[in-house]
Amino acid sequence: MDTYLYEKLPFLKCMDEVRRTEILDYLRTAPQWVLESIMVQQVKGETVLLREGGQRNMVYILAEGIAEAVDMRIYGMPFTFKQFHGMYAFGGMEVVLNIDMYMTTIKTVTDSTFIAIPGKVFEKWMHLDAEAFQREAKRNIYKLLEESRTNRLYLFLQGADRLALMLIKLYEDERAGDVLQFAYDRQQMSDTSGLSIKTVSRSIKKFSEENLISREGNRISIDRTQYEALKKTLSEKVSL
Repeated sequence: MDTYLYEKLPFLKCMDEVRRTEILDYLRTAPQWVLESIMVQQVKGETVLLREGGQRNMVYILAEGIAEAVDMRIYGMPFTFKQFHGMYAFGGMEVVLNIDMYMTTIKTVTDSTFIAIPGKVFEKWMHLDAEAFQREAKRNIYKLLEESRTNRLYLFLQGADRLALMLIKLYEDERAGDVLQFAYDRQQMSDTSGLSIKTVSRSIKKFSEENLISREGNRISIDRTQYEALKKTLSEKVSL
């Protein structure tokens, strides 16, 4: 199967081993008729991939790039509440829940690569493959549980502490190896954390001066030592 997938998904050859292994493992039990249906879609940054309420006709697996979940229900203004740096199947949760429409608007942040599977094909695969269905359900339930736990912590944290928590969770979810790297965008971090842009800028400067993060241009990186130090800054206030 791996040989076939390398031909079908040529970008796999250029990926880091961690991400490549994750994708291969995700598709490990997929039957041939699923593999034959998959397509590669290159999507430019700042593009709406799917809209809340739209018909669930495709499942998009994020292979490369960054995407974000956007809520449009609050005064009609876009509110980014989750970013995805690692592999994730958009539309997979709706299949598990047997919902025919997308429940969240998804937009790309950077130029991104997706593995697209027709919705009916993905749904049939999940219904016939108990292992794949359990894996997809477990992945989504775990994500929702972590988001719920994190949101409760956000209620009691302010300023730099709230941003520290966001960076800790980002490191745990999206790092490659022992290092997290991402583009620094004040507006996106403001939307995700619920803090003002001024507070985000002030906090990022503080973390950089204290060597809790590293900055180079518009890039931020956090290694294992810095991650542990960020956790220590919150240890007296919350239990992580």
